[in-house]
Formats: sequence, structure tokens, C-alpha cells
Amino acid sequence: MKRSLGCFKDTGRRAIPGVDGRYPIVRGYYRRRKDAIQKCASVALKLRHKVFAVQHQGWCATGPKAHLTYRKYGRSNRCRNGKGGPWANDVYVVSGKRVLKLLSVKSSRELLWFTLCNWFKELAPPTRPIRCNTKPWSHAFSRA
Repeated sequence: MKRSLGCFKDTGRRAIPGVDGRYPIVRGYYRRRKDAIQKCASVALKLRHKVFAVQHQGWCATGPKAHLTYRKYGRSNRCRNGKGGPWANDVYVVSGKRVLKLLSVKSSRELLWFTLCNWFKELAPPTRPIRCNTKPWSHAFSRA
């Protein structure tokens, strides 16, 4: 669902605009945010952006032109654990078949349902796979 593009420098004149605090899923103290990468990816998907970044262990950034601007200040070696560092962005591109399907979803209700289903899908044992459906009024968590 996401692929790392690497670690890149940032400054007060952001290479990628910050969205932290603007959406419920990325509110609160970012350095203690659980699942920071996945939550930031969800915001990028909701906004239909191709690229997102996590900085300083949880701060989230994405924008419609992030795929063009993320390299603005060059590479950095200050990222840790896939969640960036001080003035350093761990940058990701959303990719894969699931993302293409997500981008074709029409409503935010369907997107939320499909995203939640896919989180559960990742937790399911391989012997009992879950198939996700984008329509919340149907059997979204049906067994494959």
C-alpha cells in the first residue's frame, strides 16, 4: 500500500504541506501517535494525494504536488524507524492494486469502510482471509 522514497530534509518553508491536526485521525501529540505512518497514509488516500511524509516520529504531511516537491532540500540521514526525524521527512508513495481500487471509491463513507476492512484484512490469519467490499451496506467483511 505504501512504498518508501527515502529520507529528505525539510525546513520551515515546507517541502510538503503539513496536514497534522486538520483531520481527526492525525490530531493530538504526534510524537506519541500510534500507527503514525498508516494514519498519515489514510489522510493522503482520503485527499487522493500520491505522496505523503512523516516527520519527527509522527507529524503528517501531504499535498497534491508532494510528488514534485518532496526532494526540494535534498536527502537526509536523520530519519529513524520510518517516521522521520527533526527536520527530516520519511517520504512514501501510495501504490498497489488496493490503492488503485481505493482511488476509484466515490464516497468518503465507502473509503472509510474499505480502509477499515483492509486494516482487519492485514490482521486476519492466512487460513481465514477476509475479502473487502467497498459498499458498507453489503457484506464488507465477508470471508474469501
